[in-house]
Amino acid sequence: MRSCYFAYPFCNIYTDINEKVKPQAVGNNCGAAYCVNSSHFMSLGVIPEIACPSYAELRDRPEAHWYNPEMRAFLSTRLSDANPQYSPLKKCIVNACFRINYFMFRVRRKLKKLILRKE
Repeated sequence: MRSCYFAYPFCNIYTDINEKVKPQAVGNNCGAAYCVNSSHFMSLGVIPEIACPSYAELRDRPEAHWYNPEMRAFLSTRLSDANPQYSPLKKCIVNACFRINYFMFRVRRKLKKLILRKE
């Protein structure tokens, strides 16, 4: 599993299917110059400080009646409606941990390549 499309893998759910998956925030560490799904993520409120249309407003066509009122209400919610936001300190910790873990991932990957090349 990855936190986002351009993040390093942090969990293999097939190694131990009973192991609990720990959520991992990306923070300010997105490695993509352009995210193909940023509009969808933004519409869910991944950056609460930025105002943008809800997912329902982006995707629904009222004249087509794609969503009933219950679905429209659900798709109009934001992640912050059901999840606590991180404090500034927690955001700093998340960013630091992500960078350290990413560095370690790259070092392990490089070492594997070096070892396999010598064999």
